Amino acid sequence: MPEIFFAGKYGFCSGVARAVRMLESAVEKYGPLVYAYHKIVHNSRVIAGMEKRGVVFIDDIADMADMSRPLVLSAHGSPLALLRELGEKGIGYIDACCPFVERIHKYAREKIALGCSVVVVGSDARHDEIVGTMGQAEGGMFFVKSAAEVEALPLNGAAKICYASQTTLALEEAGAIIRAIKKRFPDATGPGLGNICMATSERQAAACELVVEKRLSHFIVIGSPDSSNTKSLAAVIRKAGCANVFLIDNAGDISPEMLSGAERLGITAGASTPQELIDEVAAKIESLGR
Repeated sequence: MPEIFFAGKYGFCSGVARAVRMLESAVEKYGPLVYAYHKIVHNSRVIAGMEKRGVVFIDDIADMADMSRPLVLSAHGSPLALLRELGEKGIGYIDACCPFVERIHKYAREKIALGCSVVVVGSDARHDEIVGTMGQAEGGMFFVKSAAEVEALPLNGAAKICYASQTTLALEEAGAIIRAIKKRFPDATGPGLGNICMATSERQAAACELVVEKRLSHFIVIGSPDSSNTKSLAAVIRKAGCANVFLIDNAGDISPEMLSGAERLGITAGASTPQELIDEVAAKIESLGR
C-alpha cells in the first residue's frame, strides 16, 4: 500500500468560491431559472450541480428565453462589448468576475488609454479569461501563447509595449514567453511574471515541493479537463520529475492500474475543484485497498 500525501494547497481558490457563492445566492433570491453566461467556473461537478438547481448556462445572449430573468457573468471576466449589449437590452446582471482578473482588466484599459500596446500572454485565444481581457479595448491588444508568436507580433521597437498574462498559466510557461517579450522589446513593462494569481502559484509550488520532498513517482490531479489552472498544475508536476501524473475529472476515473507500482502517491486539485470531489477521490482510493 503506498503512502498518500496531499499537497499543502489545493482545491477552491477565493475567486472561485466567491463566484459560486454569488450564483448560489442568485438562485436563492430569484428562484429557478437564473442564467449564467458561460460556465461560472471550469468544473463539470459544479456546473451539473447548478443546473439541477435551475441555472441555465448560455454562450449567447440570444439564448435567453426570458430576458427579465437575472444573468450571472462568469469568474473569468467579460468583454466590454457584452456589458454594453446587456445594458442596451435592459438585462440585469450580476458580475462574478474574479477580483484578480478585474485588476488585469483595469490595467489593460489604463495602458491602452496611455497609448501603449498590450501583449496578453495566455493558453488559448478562445479561453473565457482571454476573451474577457482582450475585450477591454477595441484595438491595441495582441495575444500570444508562445515565444515564437512574440517574434511574429506586428509591432516595432518604437511602440510602447506593456504585457499581462492569463492568471492560470504555469509559472515557467509564462516566464519563458515574458522573457521573449522583453528580449524583443527591452523597454516593455509589466508584472514580473505577468498576472499569475497567488492561488495558482501556491498550488503549483506546493505540489512541486511535495514531489521533491517525498520523491513521488505517482500524482493524481483532480479537476475538469477544460480547466486551464488544473492542466497547468499537472504540467508543472511532470516537469518537477514525477513520472506518472494523472489528471482526473472525478473518482470514477481512478483504476487499480493507475496506482500500480506506486510506493508514494501525491494528490492535489485545481483551483476550481470542489472539496466533495477531493473527498470522493480519497474514498475511492481507500476502497481499492490503497
